[in-house]
Amino acid sequence: MTKQAVVYLLDASSSMASNTFGNSGKTRFECAKEGILQMMGDLMMQSKTNECSTIVLQTEQTRHHKYLRQKEDSDNEENDDEDLKGKDEEDEDEDGTIPFPHLTEYYPQGVRRPSVAMMRAIQNVRPRCSSSSAKEEPLVGGDFADGIILAADALHQRTKKLKFERSIVLWTDARGYNVVMDVQQMLQVIDSLRAMECRLYVVGMDFTTPTVDYLVPAEAPSSSKTELEDEDDEDIEGNSKRRKLSKVKEEDDGDQEEDEEEGSEGDEGDGEGDEDEDENPDRLVYKTPKDREKLLRSLTEKTGGTVLAAHTMQEILQRQHGERLPSVAVAYKVDCQLAPNLVLQDVRYCLWASPKAVKSFLQEAVQIDEEANDDNDTAPATSTAATTNNNEAETVVIRKNALGEEMTEEVTKITSFVYPEDPHTVIPLTETTKALRYGSDLIPMNEFDLEGLKAADSTIPRFPKPTIQVLGYLPVAQVPQVYRQGPPYRIFSLDGRESRNSVALLALSRALARLDKVAIVTFNKKRDGEPVLGGLFPNKNKLESEDYPLVFLQLPFAGDVKELPTHFFDTEPPRREDQDDKVEVARNLIRSLSLPESMSCPLLPQNPFIKAWNQTLLARALDPNAEPVSQYTAHDMQTPPNVLKDAAPNLQAFRSAFPIKPRLDKADNKAKKGLGKKNNVLTYRDFLKE
Repeated sequence: MTKQAVVYLLDASSSMASNTFGNSGKTRFECAKEGILQMMGDLMMQSKTNECSTIVLQTEQTRHHKYLRQKEDSDNEENDDEDLKGKDEEDEDEDGTIPFPHLTEYYPQGVRRPSVAMMRAIQNVRPRCSSSSAKEEPLVGGDFADGIILAADALHQRTKKLKFERSIVLWTDARGYNVVMDVQQMLQVIDSLRAMECRLYVVGMDFTTPTVDYLVPAEAPSSSKTELEDEDDEDIEGNSKRRKLSKVKEEDDGDQEEDEEEGSEGDEGDGEGDEDEDENPDRLVYKTPKDREKLLRSLTEKTGGTVLAAHTMQEILQRQHGERLPSVAVAYKVDCQLAPNLVLQDVRYCLWASPKAVKSFLQEAVQIDEEANDDNDTAPATSTAATTNNNEAETVVIRKNALGEEMTEEVTKITSFVYPEDPHTVIPLTETTKALRYGSDLIPMNEFDLEGLKAADSTIPRFPKPTIQVLGYLPVAQVPQVYRQGPPYRIFSLDGRESRNSVALLALSRALARLDKVAIVTFNKKRDGEPVLGGLFPNKNKLESEDYPLVFLQLPFAGDVKELPTHFFDTEPPRREDQDDKVEVARNLIRSLSLPESMSCPLLPQNPFIKAWNQTLLARALDPNAEPVSQYTAHDMQTPPNVLKDAAPNLQAFRSAFPIKPRLDKADNKAKKGLGKKNNVLTYRDFLKE
């Protein structure tokens, strides 16, 4: 699985801190911070190897990896060379310039593995201006353009020449301050992001422009200056690109007065932007929200990604961003033996889908730093409280590695047994064994015996390589769906559509589909491994049938599955002739209750328990004493109200055609008047006339 490296940009401007977001009752800044914490929690749950960093925009102080590195280099130079004290004042001013001011990075070491300490630090972040009535001078720098450049540098410093899936996620409302952008510098950053295959995702809080997805970066290069190109070509392409950006800026300036009349929340633009732009043509100043939104759309288009125009937290949580990309399937080699002496070598198979489950509990012992504990004079920041036998709180220090992570050791669980007549004497392990109940007796048997049975069985065919062997073909009707077991695997070839393997697999898939048959196969996933029985089914998805022509599903051996007999009817129920009018009523009901295309399988509602589990972990990470969080709402698993409303006539027609009244219990009779309106959820009964 490819590791992910994500940099989150959090806008802490006055407009983010003083305007509520949707109907949440919270400010945009609070909602953005909550969203980043949830994304970071998802990143940590996916894999412990994922890395991230968070940069807060528009902060009073400056603290990030480039600033600290420059400060450290400056201190070293002053200590090593005393002659620097006599340098010119102009040189002092140049060396004293703060790179990317008013940006704060958590942590300033750059992109690192996320930790609970990092999440708690982000939870405690406060905006510079927390009320709309407060009037503060706008900061020079610290806008989202500087944040994107700093995030790109952090990703480059940490992940260059490494296999990472990189992305930048910006949370902003594009209001509250002017954006000053150095065109040539930004173009170079765009080239760097494209080279790293880093995508830009913008969560536009209350954006006026619609949502847009760029699945792939724009084909046209950014045309920034590089050392490998000819100088004349560089200047032509670079100036052409600058003129293109300037043209967009000039067109937007015509609407500036109109945007200001409409009212831009928290914008404090002054007249200095035009002067800077005239003095330095390579710098552009974006003064209106419309200009800044267009700039973000342009940057996202060139790097690939999404600009999400969100007005509620629900819209944000329903979208998948760079930090929530699913795990990438891994393709393994396998030989496909269609018949004796007919083998397709180096075919690939990969897992198609896997169920998601709650993380299992881990028990590990933390390592105690004995040397630090011997020093009782000072209490380090990494200390934690432990309880001794005397129930007194004792401060201990946990050892940490170079990454600042707590060092732990695996714990082995050993179960001991005692004699019934002597509970204080432990039975030696050599005198214990496992057994299976066989009637009223116990037959000794353990895991080693089971493994020995597998190794001693010489009748099982063994293959020196992972192999799929076709035994024969059966009609699909003779392989009921109840016998098909998951998880599914895709069978395909990476040699190109015109290769022998690809053509053979595609031909086999289409032949199986036309003949309505399935190939019965044995599948050895490992060398000299134990085979499993399964079937090769044609992939009937037209969009991917040519790339992934076959699907493998495991089938049970004889005796592995037992059908349960049903005796619900003493006699065979009478056969009734279909009535066309009633069938048409049922058809109309199905058509009217058709769900929107956006609710394709899997449906939008998430597993309530997994949602509550993840939210509880996040709450406990921020506050160890937090209560369990319940994420279940009845609205998540109900038919959309607009669909029910449109289907009301067909619901009434169905009830008239099939006049069946449900049997109510005593408790239901008492609440009959309020039936269907519990938890303010609409049901079918609300749209039926009594």
